[in-house]
Order: sequence, then C-alpha cells, then structure tokens
Amino acid sequence: MTEYKQIQFEKTTKEENLLINGKKVDIVYCSPTKCAMRTAAKFGVNIKVIPGLAEIQTSNGMNLKDIQKWLEEQSEINEHMFILTSVSSNWWEKFINETEEQVNVRVQKTLRRLHNANVKIQNILDHRYTYAIVSHSNIINIALGLHTYPFKKASDVNPPNPFDVENKTQCPYNFKPMLVVNIQTGLDNTRQLVHPKNNISLANIVLLRHAHSLLYI
Repeated sequence: MTEYKQIQFEKTTKEENLLINGKKVDIVYCSPTKCAMRTAAKFGVNIKVIPGLAEIQTSNGMNLKDIQKWLEEQSEINEHMFILTSVSSNWWEKFINETEEQVNVRVQKTLRRLHNANVKIQNILDHRYTYAIVSHSNIINIALGLHTYPFKKASDVNPPNPFDVENKTQCPYNFKPMLVVNIQTGLDNTRQLVHPKNNISLANIVLLRHAHSLLYI
C-alpha cells in the first residue's frame, strides 16, 4: 500500500500541495539522489543539490557528470532548475563509515549553511524568504533532534512529530511535509529544525522526506 501511495505521489502531487503558509517556497535544497531530486522537482522552483543532506552512511552516489547526464534523460524534470555547484567528485566517500558524532557535525554544518544563506538572501530581497529541504528519514530525524537508525538504542524513545501542512493527505504515510523553523539551540551555535506549535506563521521551511525510496536507488 505504501509503495502504491508513493507512485501516486509522483503522478499526482502538484505545486499547490507543497505550500508554506499558503505560499510557494523560494528555493529547494535537496539530497544528491535520484529519489530526492524527483521529489524536489515537484515544487517547481530552483533546486540546489546539497551533499550534506545525503542519508547517513551513504556508500555510493552520482558525481557531477552523472547527475547532469541523469537530469538530461528525465523528460518530466526541468534540468535547468537544478543548481549543482555544491556537488563534488565522489562526495559520498566521506559518509561511508560515519559515526554518530560525525553525522551530527555534518547536519549542523548543513543547517547553519542553509540558515545563513536564507538570512543573506532575505536581507537582499527585503522579504521573508522560505525554502524546502528534501532529504532522508534518518537525516531528518537528526535535524529534528530525534534518535535514529543506526545509532538508536532500544531504550531511546522519540516524541511524536506534529504534522501541520496544507493538503497533507496528498502525501504517502511517513512522507507528510512538516512546517518548521531553523533555530539556534545552544551556545555552541548548534541548530535544529523545530515545529513552531504555538505559532505556525513563524515557519519558513517545508521539511519533506523523499517519496520514492521503494522505487529508485
């Protein structure tokens, strides 16, 4: 049933199903995998591919030329929406044997980078800048401060995640978009994606796990 819903997501999801506070996002940041890029393309805006959003302990991937070639072959995707300046050769090699500490550092660097870019562009444009992050379940858990595979212990318990986004029934189970905000949580400048339960208008990020894990590698 989940796989069927994922197929339907690919075929039927439209830009209006992926809004933040009723508005289209300005840009999407996504993992350099086929599944994530397919999902990111649904937003219909420019997409910056960020290796730092790749899944934990990724053991293979596509380099810059591979991604460019793959995008050219996708008739349903506008290849010109993709910004690939952050994709380096064999980017996945440093992720293969990641420890929990290394994953946390990677995610923290990525969140700071996205936050700083958001603030810089917002100041230039003089309007509230919103964006989407398309990544993978375990990386999303880390960004939300949750316990996750492969580091989660039997005694670790996560609180339920609140989902609050328009048309959320359009997405398969486990792939519901979450409206969040990127905040600083510690003196060491650590950052975390947080659901603003009491004031959803504060959200400026759509957080979405890719919806094609059973279909593409």
